[in-house]
Amino acid sequence: MNQKLPKGWTEKRVKHLVDYYETQTDDEATQEDETALTTKETLMQVPLDLVADVRALIAKQQEKS
Repeated sequence: MNQKLPKGWTEKRVKHLVDYYETQTDDEATQEDETALTTKETLMQVPLDLVADVRALIAKQQEKS
């Protein structure tokens, strides 16, 4: 099966990411999750037809920073 990678991703990058998470201990994973909760960011579901608009808003905000 031929899979298409997202723009900017390589097979090497994917393998590195898989290795990172496969070798991570439970304690390291927990620490990573807890650290993510202390940032000023959030995860949310966005309807697919709004993703481009949300990305544009984020880029606009980052330009101001």
